[in-house]
Amino acid sequence: MLIVISIALLAVLFLALWGVFRKYYSTEDLSVIFGFISGILIAALIVCGIIIGISEVHKESNLASNQLRYESLVYQAEVLQYDNFTDNGKKQLADEIRQWNEDLAVYKHRKVNSWTNWFYRMDVDKLEFIPYDIMKAAI
Repeated sequence: MLIVISIALLAVLFLALWGVFRKYYSTEDLSVIFGFISGILIAALIVCGIIIGISEVHKESNLASNQLRYESLVYQAEVLQYDNFTDNGKKQLADEIRQWNEDLAVYKHRKVNSWTNWFYRMDVDKLEFIPYDIMKAAI
């Protein structure tokens, strides 16, 4: 639906500019100008298509990588409860957990945003936030 609205707005803008510029430029000049603008728009669509294709190809591997990262962070936090980590190690793990939660929040927001969801194909609904109370018991 968003694509249809965007194309309709571009068509209206194109026709409006054609009507305004037709008064000041010859038809040959307008053909060159609008041909150049059309070329730029087509190139932008090709780049977007490539980005969407790449994100689709790497969707499963990105999900598996992020699930592994999640499990690793949770495991480290659970081990931290029993082992004696240095304060620097605890701080580093807390920073990594905070970064995980921030990244996941951004991905989830971009996944539901109708302007950016084309570029975020990973199924982030399968990923979970790491609760900070895991760290409380260790610290």
